[in-house]
Amino acid sequence: MQNTEGRIMGWLENSLKSAIIIFLSIMLVVAIVAGIKAISSWSVVFFSVSFVSFVTFLAACYLSIFYRVPAVQIGVPESLVLGRFKPDSEDECFCSVPIYDTQTEGLHMKWPHHKIHLLGREIRTLKIDNQRYDIKKGAVIVSGIMQYRRSELCAYRALAAPEQDTIDGMNAIADQILVSKLINSDLEEALQLKADLKDAIRAAFNSPAQVKDPNNPTADPIDRTLKGTKVSVTQHRFGIEVLSVKIDKLDPIKELADARAAVQVEALKRGQAKEKMKRFNHIKDKLDTMFPLLSDEMIGEKLELIEGLSTKEKKLYGLSDLDDVSKAIANIASMFRGGSPL
Repeated sequence: MQNTEGRIMGWLENSLKSAIIIFLSIMLVVAIVAGIKAISSWSVVFFSVSFVSFVTFLAACYLSIFYRVPAVQIGVPESLVLGRFKPDSEDECFCSVPIYDTQTEGLHMKWPHHKIHLLGREIRTLKIDNQRYDIKKGAVIVSGIMQYRRSELCAYRALAAPEQDTIDGMNAIADQILVSKLINSDLEEALQLKADLKDAIRAAFNSPAQVKDPNNPTADPIDRTLKGTKVSVTQHRFGIEVLSVKIDKLDPIKELADARAAVQVEALKRGQAKEKMKRFNHIKDKLDTMFPLLSDEMIGEKLELIEGLSTKEKKLYGLSDLDDVSKAIANIASMFRGGSPL
């Protein structure tokens, strides 16, 4: 039944096109012949017929054949008889074939019984705004943006995907990627995934759409192509192309952030203590060599004394930094001898 109906609609479409061409041709021929007759005989009747026929021809062309697609827009043709797709036609990927290609900005021609859907192609921004995602033993907050616009290649798909459905679909794809990447990560691993998340989301949007042969469900799916170009997932589903993805923020929730900061402070203190002991041991080894009769207790007291001096006192004794081992040793020796510092 569908094949028969498709053939009938196809015949009607072609018949309308033929009738339009014949009508316009007749109007043009009548206008020319009547015009010649009017000039040769100076007949008002022939002049009127020529004028009316020519005006009818121009009006038909201007009002229903020529049209203009404005800047930053694209036009999707639709037949009042067939709709947007050719009847009983599929491409090599088993998908419907549009009756005509998408029209870009500028002047074009169409059949009078065709309608042009004008779609904006401006760049749009979709936000990932402080979304919470669970990780091992906690959660993180993710923010970012995704920029997209209507696809010229698959603009006809945009007519079947309302704006809100497109937004919901993009959010669903991004959410799926974020969950799969973050859920099995601990905090430190998750915080290192910022660039990986951006690339993974963009790859999910721009990877080739795969379709199956409806007549052979067991066959492997194939990549969708249109006019020799691979069609991405978002082009196939929503009629859009994703231009960029950016993850602006990937932070732990407050509880985890506070705990992480405390751990980092503690690690910093331990590091500082280790460095201090390293300096002490270094100077102590030097003092042991120069003053073998000094006990460890006395050397430790002198080192603690130097470390505890104020900045002004350290400058007075030339001990601005204990890494300056030679100066530290010389000044300590001078102090032991009761002399003045160097």
